Amino acid sequence: MKHFKNVHVGKSTVVLTKVPDQVKTKAIKIDLSNEEQDAEIIPWGSDNLYPQNFYNKKFLRNGAAVGGITTLKSSHYGNGFSLIKEFDDEAEGVVIKKERLGKYPAIRDFARRCKFNRFWYETITDQSMFHIAFTEFVLSKDFNSIVLVERKQAAHCRFGKPDNTGKILKVYLNTDWATANKEFTIPFDYMDPRMSVEEIKEYCKQKKITNFVTAIWYPLIDESFYPKTDWHAVDRNGWMDVANSVPELKQAIFENQQHFKYIVYISDYYFESYYKDEWDDFDADKRQQMRDELASVID
Repeated sequence: MKHFKNVHVGKSTVVLTKVPDQVKTKAIKIDLSNEEQDAEIIPWGSDNLYPQNFYNKKFLRNGAAVGGITTLKSSHYGNGFSLIKEFDDEAEGVVIKKERLGKYPAIRDFARRCKFNRFWYETITDQSMFHIAFTEFVLSKDFNSIVLVERKQAAHCRFGKPDNTGKILKVYLNTDWATANKEFTIPFDYMDPRMSVEEIKEYCKQKKITNFVTAIWYPLIDESFYPKTDWHAVDRNGWMDVANSVPELKQAIFENQQHFKYIVYISDYYFESYYKDEWDDFDADKRQQMRDELASVID
């Protein structure tokens, strides 16, 4: 096979392929129901609907992907949240033992208040699906401690446009980005996860921030904001579309194919034998007429 850019020529095959256009991400403006009328977000995908389109139109239709993610989430979650403590032992060295939460009332109450088992499983779900997860932290009145953590669905979150220094200050949440209804858009202050605890405390005190959102994601390679999930390669190279189209094709065949109960073949020897010498006197039109008449009778 010879290849000429997007044209591939073989002995009996010509294949045309198209490389998807590279779309550069640009901030888009959104309306808010409060005083922040000049808000801008970094779209997730060219139409800002990548999570929604992938999850609803492709992932949920692919049994292999659904089963794989279910296994991955279960393996990642394991037995859930556990409290582990290290001990120094002269004979065995460092010993790691599981501790009872009841021994630490403050940690136990915090875990119960935040519904840790649910929180971690939901966070793991976002990490497994999109390699990024968003969490809201609610601070105490003195800004010195965290009183509540809550997972924000990654598919509903979008980064705000960075400022002149490249720092992201806001994350916007909307449950319906298709319409981007301003009534449903909620802004959150954003804290870079690379900031230290003391830096976050001091910043919140200065800005009087009582709650904020931060994000954790798999390492970015060539991306600037949203990670390109590794296993989504099956979507980017088109194989997921191919796999998803097979059941639809099979169903169409079952519903629309024709079933033949009898197929009758009639040899010209039949007509030569039946009409004998007359058959040789018939011209081509007459012979075809005789064939058609017999076919009609059989039908």
